[in-house]
Amino acid sequence: MSEKNFGFLGASFQQTLLKAIIENKKYGEQIIDVIESKYFDNQSFKYITQHIKEYYQKYNKIPDYQSLSQTIVMEYGSQESARVHLDTIQDLMDNTKEDPMVQEEALNFCKQQNLKKEIKHVNTIIENGAFQEYHKIEGIIQKALRVGLPPDETVDVFQNIDQALEKDNRCPIPTGISGLDSVLKGGLGIGELGVVLAPTGTGKSTLLTLFANTAYNYGFNVLQVFFRIVQMLLNVNIIPYGRVFHQMNNQIIKN
Repeated sequence: MSEKNFGFLGASFQQTLLKAIIENKKYGEQIIDVIESKYFDNQSFKYITQHIKEYYQKYNKIPDYQSLSQTIVMEYGSQESARVHLDTIQDLMDNTKEDPMVQEEALNFCKQQNLKKEIKHVNTIIENGAFQEYHKIEGIIQKALRVGLPPDETVDVFQNIDQALEKDNRCPIPTGISGLDSVLKGGLGIGELGVVLAPTGTGKSTLLTLFANTAYNYGFNVLQVFFRIVQMLLNVNIIPYGRVFHQMNNQIIKN
């Protein structure tokens, strides 16, 4: 299966995006770490994108049209040899279209592709049972969540987490597991995101069903979505959750 790229969005989208990267320096610096030349389906667009990334890695700034053209001419040895790429750059300069939607959609696409790649990496570590690599997994996820943010808006979501858990207005919702609720200062707060990472078949869906049922019993509206789960598994693993987690809860408290 071929990897998804900007091709389905058309040449105009890709041209507008390249123009934004070169002319809007703040946006260019925001997307440069997650955009890849392979996301373009035009060979000249790919070539120019790769040179923008290389220039940024070397000089820590996005090149302007002149610097980009000079770099390409130097590589080819003459303007005539580099004509196809110089013409592409001229087309970018002549293109007066500026579309914030293009910038947003392209950035979201690149961030999702990067996150998908890192999740595959994390899943490989988990499937191999390398539990001693937990901190490595944590680092991978932290880095993946930071990419694509403007340099002056980068926030470490794990910074001062204990202080955040103690905010008076946090309003935590219990998970139904006393030991976990104790660690989380009462449970998951409204607006907070909880991620459960575990190998296939270890009970993630059952665990989340307990979370959902507990929240429902406390009077909260709950929506639980299952992917690829058959009725038999639902009957066996989900419905009788109460007995399973009553035992688990007692075990966690003892430990």
